[in-house]
Amino acid sequence: MRNGITQKQLAELVGMMATCVFNWERGAYLPDSIKLKKIAEVLRTISSYLLGELDDYIDNGVPSYDRDAYGI
Repeated sequence: MRNGITQKQLAELVGMMATCVFNWERGAYLPDSIKLKKIAEVLRTISSYLLGELDDYIDNGVPSYDRDAYGI
C-alpha cells in the first residue's frame, strides 16, 4: 500500500476489518463517506484522489496517525 501501510494497519487506523480494505481496493466494496475521509487522512491525501477523480496523488501534508507505532 501507499505510505508503507499494510491493509491490516490501514483497517486498524480507520476502524475497519482488513477484508473491507481488501474488497475496497479491488472494487467490490466502497466505504461510506466518513470512512473514506478517514482513509484519505491516514494516507495523507484527499478523497477525490481515492475515488479516481484526480490523476495525481495529492499529499495533504497532515499525517493523522502515529508513524512510529507502525515503524513507518
